[in-house]
Amino acid sequence: MNLLVSDFMAAYAGEELTPLRIQYKDYAVWQQGTLGVERMEAHEAYWLSAYAEEAPVLELPADRTRPAVLSSEGGRVYTEVNAETAEALKRIAAET
Repeated sequence: MNLLVSDFMAAYAGEELTPLRIQYKDYAVWQQGTLGVERMEAHEAYWLSAYAEEAPVLELPADRTRPAVLSSEGGRVYTEVNAETAEALKRIAAET
């Protein structure tokens, strides 16, 4: 994490980052060569069997009962903003 943050801060400051000597594609080639096809097939078989069954529907507690028919309809919230705040918001919007 420290490396990521230091690279990000350097890039943010306009500094040029040193090129990486190893790219992800080099790691991928190494991984495929060292792990072997049989071992990868065993890993794949494990994960396919681990997730072979459909995931159960979770019945989590809620603050209100679920409707019989699901809907994406939402609600509305109305509020009033005084003229001074509205003008300040318009000014900020125009600036950004």
